[in-house]
Amino acid sequence: MSSRHLFVTALVAASVTAEFTAQSYPPGYVDPAPLLAAVAEEIGEASLQCITYSGSGYSGAVGQTYENAVNIDWPRIDSMSNYTRTINWAAGTSTETFTRQPGLTPASYKYGVGWQGGTATQQMPQQTHIVNGTAAWSIDGNSQPVAVPPKIAEIYQLDLWLNPHGFLKAARMPGANPVAFWRWEQIEKGRDGNVVSPERMHVVAITMLDKYRVDATINSQNQIQRIKTTVNIPSLGDFNIEHESTDQRTFGSVKWPINWHSHQGWDDNWQFYRKSTGHNAYGGTFADVRPNDCGEPVPIPASVAQTTWATDVTVEEIADGVYLLGGTSANSYMIEFDDFVAVFEAPGDEERSLAVIEEAVKLAPNKPIRYLITTHPHFDHIGGLRTYLHI
Repeated sequence: MSSRHLFVTALVAASVTAEFTAQSYPPGYVDPAPLLAAVAEEIGEASLQCITYSGSGYSGAVGQTYENAVNIDWPRIDSMSNYTRTINWAAGTSTETFTRQPGLTPASYKYGVGWQGGTATQQMPQQTHIVNGTAAWSIDGNSQPVAVPPKIAEIYQLDLWLNPHGFLKAARMPGANPVAFWRWEQIEKGRDGNVVSPERMHVVAITMLDKYRVDATINSQNQIQRIKTTVNIPSLGDFNIEHESTDQRTFGSVKWPINWHSHQGWDDNWQFYRKSTGHNAYGGTFADVRPNDCGEPVPIPASVAQTTWATDVTVEEIADGVYLLGGTSANSYMIEFDDFVAVFEAPGDEERSLAVIEEAVKLAPNKPIRYLITTHPHFDHIGGLRTYLHI
């Protein structure tokens, strides 16, 4: 073969290789592997198996806003002092403890009165929230553990991985299927007003727990500064959870952020000004960081493992034709009229509302539910509203 033929052959081969490489990722997408490797090296992920960190924080009354306006945070009813969290990714466990003044418990899916039950009624300052695999529970002081409903316990488990080191570990799990792309953004996108000085950053998206898409924003220092996902909450449907972490400090061979805050509720990324968006639900400064302090094991209590979650509706006639439909953390009421009934409040979710509707039919056969009245739009009162549109 002549040298000219060799040159042409080599040129064609190079062209094919270049074309294949260029087409490996669609426009805007990049290889996630080097991005994840660079972050792992920057923050010392390989040397961290578990972590304990402490400080002072706050939690908001998620879903209990007083005002529907732009950038209004969930009400911070009280602080979480003496906050300590231990995360053990290998064991799939997380333990959070803090103190808070009794009587100021905010409603929330996690740190306060659960929207669907599953949180101990606070009587003591010391509060504990634990997750182990698919089970989660809370403890008021030294009282008996109270199991968290399975759908919310799954969010507890998901939250265990919503931090830089946890994200990297989850990205290696089967089914994670990392995908990477780039975009222009700034740290508090949507809450800083118009985007005037964005930075080109990379985002790696993975699948967690076989169902949740989780995005991690990686800045130019190869640090994860934002982790975002969406879960299902009955009152909203798509419920945004977005953890932002800053001020990464070095602790031995590990870098860990000490400043945290979390947006929960509506997605605040795109400046939807008509929404009350991006409410800060949790945050604080947690500067006492102890890498590879795994704490004590947290076996699942027998009472938690044996908890059942039947949707029972209790009926109490409190006046002629007026009924209390109870059996959960929030109640409904039914009033019977001559040819229809009215129901007050639709707490919980669709399953709960369907059970209430069945009881209403039993109490007033052949009388349709003509009105559903809700007293206020807090999440623990409106989760089952949409069910009544379909009866």
